Amino acid sequence: MSSTSIQFYGIVESICAGRIIVLLQEEVKTKTKVKENTRIAASLSGRIKNNKIRITIGDKVRLNVNSDNLQKGIIVFREK
Repeated sequence: MSSTSIQFYGIVESICAGRIIVLLQEEVKTKTKVKENTRIAASLSGRIKNNKIRITIGDKVRLNVNSDNLQKGIIVFREK
């Protein structure tokens, strides 16, 4: 059984001990439907860690979420 990843967009709400809480947003481009006030605990991807990209509260981010566990994700891109 292979699990696929789903891409979401959101805004960083809080940062605590390496875990980043992201508030998800509906995205018009990808047509993802999100329940209101949905939050995901996310961690940084290896590329973001290696390039020392800083994530702060209020940043818009793109994250991948495993279809098996929709409560944990990996931040893969910080929007400008």
